[in-house]
Amino acid sequence: MAAKMKITLVGSDPQVTRTIAIPSGTVAIDVVDIIITSLEWEGGCRHLLTMDRNTVNEKELSMLDNYSMTVDDLRGHRLRLIYDDCPGWEMDIIFQKDVESDVPKVLRYKGDSPPCVLAGVRDWNRVNKAAEDPSDPYHDQASAWMSLVEPYDEDSINRIRFTQENVFGKKMKLENLDKVQGVVVRLRENENAEISKNVLIAMLEELLKRDSAEAKKKKLKEQYDIIMDVETERRVNTMCNLSEVVLERGMEQGMVQVAEKMLKANKPAEEIKNFTGVSIDKLKELADKLGVTLN
Repeated sequence: MAAKMKITLVGSDPQVTRTIAIPSGTVAIDVVDIIITSLEWEGGCRHLLTMDRNTVNEKELSMLDNYSMTVDDLRGHRLRLIYDDCPGWEMDIIFQKDVESDVPKVLRYKGDSPPCVLAGVRDWNRVNKAAEDPSDPYHDQASAWMSLVEPYDEDSINRIRFTQENVFGKKMKLENLDKVQGVVVRLRENENAEISKNVLIAMLEELLKRDSAEAKKKKLKEQYDIIMDVETERRVNTMCNLSEVVLERGMEQGMVQVAEKMLKANKPAEEIKNFTGVSIDKLKELADKLGVTLN
């Protein structure tokens, strides 16, 4: 079971929202990290969390620091997150009906993610309006900022080709460079997104969904007329296994990040191991890398 939270960037115009699922038991400090990640920001900046429009009291702040407060303790409250030591970026957070999910994920989204280096939402709104108005004196600068904003969670296919550039000496005649190519396919994180308009992306996203192999094979046959002979079925099973490995590695990486934060907070090794599932040997390795003592 997971808590369903709707995050609204206060004052954004056009409005920016994210609806996310956060598994029960997720510690509060990681809830903040997940919210920041849903906006495609790097994180690491200071923040202030408030509950029911009142600043979190000292006891609750201590619980956050000690990884004791979880999303279950926050559920039912109306939260506000002030990010980056500045009232310019504020998020209104409302809990909605719980959903089934054992991993954090974005369920729905509206609006692209603004660059957090801007001076808050007012600056973001100003940039949007100036970029749309050629007569605005700041149109060129605003357009430059908007060129840095990628459409949120958008699928795409990009071809990479080699080109020849003579840097020093006599130019060599290198033939068939155009035949050396690569392709980068960008898939979307949101499993509930509408089916892609590109058939290749649609099939890949179907193969990598968290669904049974039989269900995937059925959809591929019904929706894309793929005949399930022995070889095709073998390949589909291989891709299904790959999707499970990708998910497992992502979850393991997330637990390692939690373990690193707990190490920095001087939590006992046994407590970190029990909470994250990270082995003592791995914790020793992380402690050495971080330059902290393993208790």
